[in-house]
Amino acid sequence: MHLDSTSDPESAEFSPVGSPSLVVFTSVDGALREGSSGGCTGVRPALDLLATQSVPVVLVSHHSPEEMIALQQGFDHSHPFICDGGMTMRVPNGYFADLQDLWPEDEPWHSVPLGAADVGRAVRLLVSLFQVSGSDILSIGLGCSWSDHALLEAVDVPIIVRSDSADQEKLRRMLPDAYVTTASGPLGWQEAILGSMTA
Repeated sequence: MHLDSTSDPESAEFSPVGSPSLVVFTSVDGALREGSSGGCTGVRPALDLLATQSVPVVLVSHHSPEEMIALQQGFDHSHPFICDGGMTMRVPNGYFADLQDLWPEDEPWHSVPLGAADVGRAVRLLVSLFQVSGSDILSIGLGCSWSDHALLEAVDVPIIVRSDSADQEKLRRMLPDAYVTTASGPLGWQEAILGSMTA
């Protein structure tokens, strides 16, 4: 994904570029899916594109680990995720080969308790794990409400997915250079990934 430099974040354009150094962090509710329990079928083309480019999609949510695992199974992905509002991180067994000796081999998922809810800290920790296991990465973050501000502050490229229900004024003031999608919700999420700007 490449960000076209422009002085107006509302008119910035994104286009997908295959890169093993790209990691996408995304809030789930209101961005990746409608509301707190909707499906992700509307973003499937974008998710599939990222999968073909071997780009990890890290889910960030206040939901339980079990809900996040079920959501990932729904679109055939298995990547680390941040749950419980930033209190816990889960990593698939064998995901970070260089760190495999740190965790038991007989667990399908490794649970990393982080203590106090701190999504920003969790994102930075995961970025460090990706860097230890490979080259420097470019982190992309997608969120739609003020509750996502820590996620968006912790990434290299913040993207505000437009919302018809959330008041985003405070979020935009805090992140004046963030790209803001034209479409709302999952369509906006897909827009940011696929680079399709709507009129």
